[in-house]
Amino acid sequence: MVNLELYRSFVAIYRVGTVSGAAEYCKLTQPAVSQQLVALEKSIGRQLFQRTPRKMVPTDDGKALYTQIAQALDILDGVGQTFQNGAIHLPLLRIGTPLEFFYEELLSLLPSNQFRYRFIFDVSDVLHKKLEEGELDIIVATEQKNTRGLNYLKCKEEHFVLVGHNSLTSPNPGERNEFYHWLSTQAWLSYGEELPIIRRYWMKRFKERPKIVPSMVIPNLHTILKAVEQGKGVSVLPDYLCRHAIDNNAIKVLDRIDDSLSNTLCFAYKKMGNNRQLIQTFLETLPQI
Repeated sequence: MVNLELYRSFVAIYRVGTVSGAAEYCKLTQPAVSQQLVALEKSIGRQLFQRTPRKMVPTDDGKALYTQIAQALDILDGVGQTFQNGAIHLPLLRIGTPLEFFYEELLSLLPSNQFRYRFIFDVSDVLHKKLEEGELDIIVATEQKNTRGLNYLKCKEEHFVLVGHNSLTSPNPGERNEFYHWLSTQAWLSYGEELPIIRRYWMKRFKERPKIVPSMVIPNLHTILKAVEQGKGVSVLPDYLCRHAIDNNAIKVLDRIDDSLSNTLCFAYKKMGNNRQLIQTFLETLPQI
């Protein structure tokens, strides 16, 4: 019978792609993981990887073995997480997400009878760091990092619109010069001093960096929306955040750029981890957003 630790090291190499990365995850030395792989290949009489200078490439036998054992190992490794003090509890998921996306889109879709949840709200860079450091199990990321060991699964495409109070009368966006000068006289509401989202809009529409000095900097998109409804200024916001205010005539769309002004939101999680099967179950349970 093959030692389970040999299988665990094999799965780690398969998912991470390197012996050094697998050793880091398994908390073993690199020589120890290499020896375990050699022992497993000797035990089953098959070569499981092609050794290349940069990556371990699974052979057909390696792929076949992974398919047979990966799910079973994930389930086995996750069993202990459901036991606390001798009693079985719903498994815990620690999720990081932008606050506004959670409030508008994600909250209503979460299954409430299969998991327990702990949420952290922050920007994508902070959430990525917490995920990599093991403080979170899965995050909703607004950008994809070139980080070894993370999986990304598309969640939603968010599009942005320029909005203002219903009383505003604006030129046609097609009248470029007139629209440019009109926008330059408006009070702008921004998420940050560096004009996130607004800067992208301006570059798409006018092919130059904006010279806007925001009248209000409000680090919360819901509050920016509320300020737009109260006639405090104009802003560029995700369309899903604005749809009810637009339908109720509280605000109106002043300009809608094509699909190029968008973000792809993704679920991000580690390729390796004892909760891999739990995360997979959660993603399969979650309805399409």
